[in-house]
Amino acid sequence: MELPIVSALEFDQVRSSIKNYIKTKTDFTDYDFEGSNLSMLVDILSYNTLYTSYNVNMAANELNLDTAVLRDNIVSIAKRLGYTPNSYSSASVELDITVNNVSQYNTVRLDRGSVLAASANNKNYSFILRDKLEITVNGRNSVKFSNVKIYEGIDLGISYIVDETNENQRFFISNNSVDIDSIRVSVISDPTNNVEVEYTKKNTIVDVKNSDEVFFVEEVQDQKYEIIFGDDVIGRKVRDGEIIKIQYMITSGGEANDISKFRFTGNVRGLNGVVDAVLPYGDIDYVLTSGGVSDGGSSFESSKSIKYRAPRYYASQERAVTISDYEAIIQQIYANSELVRVTGGENLNPKRYGEVYISIKPKVGDYVSLSEKDRILKEVEKYKVGSVSVNIVDPGKLTIVGTPTLVYDSTQTRNREPELRSLINDAIGDYISSDDFNKFGGKYSDLKLRCSIKELDNSIQYVKIPYYLKQEESIAPGVITKYDTDFFTKLNPGTEDTYYMLSDPFCHKGIKTPVFLGALADNNNTNPNCDTDTNIYLFDMSGRIIDVVGSINPETGELDYTIQPCDDDDPVDPINIFVIPEFDDFITDPGFIPELDIDDIIIDDINDDPEDPTLSDDDGPFLPFDEIITDPPLGDDSTIGTGTDPEFVPGPPPGGPGEPIIIDTPGGGIVVPPIIVDPSGDDEVIEEPIISDPNDYTDLENYTPETNPYSC
Repeated sequence: MELPIVSALEFDQVRSSIKNYIKTKTDFTDYDFEGSNLSMLVDILSYNTLYTSYNVNMAANELNLDTAVLRDNIVSIAKRLGYTPNSYSSASVELDITVNNVSQYNTVRLDRGSVLAASANNKNYSFILRDKLEITVNGRNSVKFSNVKIYEGIDLGISYIVDETNENQRFFISNNSVDIDSIRVSVISDPTNNVEVEYTKKNTIVDVKNSDEVFFVEEVQDQKYEIIFGDDVIGRKVRDGEIIKIQYMITSGGEANDISKFRFTGNVRGLNGVVDAVLPYGDIDYVLTSGGVSDGGSSFESSKSIKYRAPRYYASQERAVTISDYEAIIQQIYANSELVRVTGGENLNPKRYGEVYISIKPKVGDYVSLSEKDRILKEVEKYKVGSVSVNIVDPGKLTIVGTPTLVYDSTQTRNREPELRSLINDAIGDYISSDDFNKFGGKYSDLKLRCSIKELDNSIQYVKIPYYLKQEESIAPGVITKYDTDFFTKLNPGTEDTYYMLSDPFCHKGIKTPVFLGALADNNNTNPNCDTDTNIYLFDMSGRIIDVVGSINPETGELDYTIQPCDDDDPVDPINIFVIPEFDDFITDPGFIPELDIDDIIIDDINDDPEDPTLSDDDGPFLPFDEIITDPPLGDDSTIGTGTDPEFVPGPPPGGPGEPIIIDTPGGGIVVPPIIVDPSGDDEVIEEPIISDPNDYTDLENYTPETNPYSC
């Protein structure tokens, strides 16, 4: 007798298995299944078996963290590992508020509620203070509220009355936009006196006694949150008739990050006995102290992130010892983190034993604000072991600026230029978010990106992405400092551009005009000796060399230069350093995160002009010189006279005696023949020297082809 195939999952396999089993019975040996009513019963049994096996398979998948699909099940499994997924978190900002003309009051109070309002991304945001602040005047004309931290969102509340007769009573917050760190719980044991006892939020049961007034927060079905109290063994149990008051904030999360323009909407009062006056906005000034922008907001944690973080957080066991421990804990503390890198001081050069360095790339924004860094360091103190010193440093950022250029045949596709442009943008977005690129020490592959674009449509015949590299360098005002910038890849001094390294213009101490850094390329226009020029020059805005300030190593991409920016009361904005790389593919340093910035997308239809020579011309990469010098800063206005201080000696200008002079033009450099001075000492200038011409022949057979004396 043939046994049924129990591993069959497809309908046809199940149906065939049932038919083969029935045929083993003597009554159905020669039975025609296809032309009988029994065929319908076999189909019904097959469908029933198929549905049952599918449901069992899916249910089994939902029991494991790796294979679960439904968020509720993923959260439930993570809960067994002691992991609470990150909720929405509110963006925050710190500010100092100065209130003037208050000498007639005893106390100045800043009421809870909205303090700042802002508009961004076509939405309005309100930043609120959750607790009122008061300051005593003491006869002063002005008072200052320092380091006031406010959060984006709306403050809401809900109350419950404990009913012990309801065994299934639970305390929910029915909103999935809640910032669980903002939840406050208080309990009124005696409704007659309304005395509220504030409970403390706990994440673990460590050091929790049976009488401690604590609560826990858990995510439950449909991304709602439940408040859980103790059971008189782990924390105090709430009693029948007690009133539970829950306050919480709902927030827009990461959408409110990176806002820098606000308007004051707070309510400031002056108090003096029975006098309670609202102070006018004209007497109120505020200054942002947290880097000038809002930060710290994030969306709820995705299912993919929970699957990745939960087992690693469990492995850390609530203590920071190994690198993976720190990474898991930081991602739990700072929900806005997209990438985290932890380095031990023993791996640095020079070595720094007993220190840990943490770099964080936020999901929204470029860097973590100072206030968030302070908060993270305070939270990490609870987990670190021993006397390890923890430091948070900003990750290095290396920007790849590219201009995708492609040629397509419009007769071979239904897509037109706007559709192709949209497809290209999507492909570039997918590449930027890929695991190989979007990480510390990410790899850029020009071939992989070009192939992904070419595969979008069969009509695309040619793809090229000329690019250059850009890196920010923070400069100190008024101080002579040596700077080191590393691009971690070989550079291309043989580019057809005038420079293969440039910087943004900046103000240099002792020089009246703005200046920029540059390294001259080895092409025929700028370097007639054909030797690689490893000097970094200081140029004025006309391209004239002022001095040599450093050197560049084209083989490694390392730059070092010494400059003295102008004095400034405020920190000087960082300058961008631009270089042209030699290779199309490269890997960044482990401390850097690559970023891809698409300057423009050029799309040409080959049918517009099949013989268009621009399709085969060398289109770069070229450094954006014209864009760089468009809006230079001012020079050093403290300089008197010629533009340099008395001790400043400029370097020799290009085109000295007997050397060709290069004039920059829109089409490139033009070589001007050198002016030869009479060695006799006379001032007479020989503009047309007599030169022996090897081709002074009348017969074409004796002609010798000329060579460019300035070529390599």
